Amino acid sequence: SIIIQTKYNNLCYRMAEKIHILNVRLPQEIIDWIDSLLEKGFYNSRSELIRDVIRDYLKERK
Repeated sequence: SIIIQTKYNNLCYRMAEKIHILNVRLPQEIIDWIDSLLEKGFYNSRSELIRDVIRDYLKERK
């Protein structure tokens, strides 16, 4: 399933690189969008979703 795949990918990512903390400010509209995806079960945390979005964005730019 998508959730298991995401958990597995997230675990592999964490094992490959050290995770650092970065604080960001986001408009409420984006936070609401993130939270709606969490409620639907696509991600387990805001951090996980944001990491995936950034990772996908960077892959597209290579």
